[in-house]
Amino acid sequence: TPAKQPHTAGIGFDFRAHPLLRVGYLSTGSAAQRAGLRQGDVLVTIGGREVTIENWPEALGAFKTGDRVPINVRRGRETIAATLTLGEPDVYEYNIEFVENAPAEKRALRDAWLSGAGPWRRAPDKPPVRRGNN
Repeated sequence: TPAKQPHTAGIGFDFRAHPLLRVGYLSTGSAAQRAGLRQGDVLVTIGGREVTIENWPEALGAFKTGDRVPINVRRGRETIAATLTLGEPDVYEYNIEFVENAPAEKRALRDAWLSGAGPWRRAPDKPPVRRGNN
């Protein structure tokens, strides 16, 4: 079933840079790309609010489609002001299929994922970061 997602502005973060919000990728045609963000930029503020890995979805979620959102990013030693114009949030559709001949290791991985166990587990109030066109 398609699910409406929160705004991401088309930004995917490089979580290896924790606690920095370093841009890992930008979706083609996204609000972030149109605003001039680049891979490697570090997101500092959204709407005048300092952002962290924990609060950036909430900060961006305070805005709606069509809003012009002021942001600041650090690029090298320079701080750059930009404006995101948010499009519609993306819609994602997922299909989970059972593979009859999957090896035991892969079945165990699937079972752990479906039960919410494993290193990829996230807090339920933290939306995942996904690629998209908003």
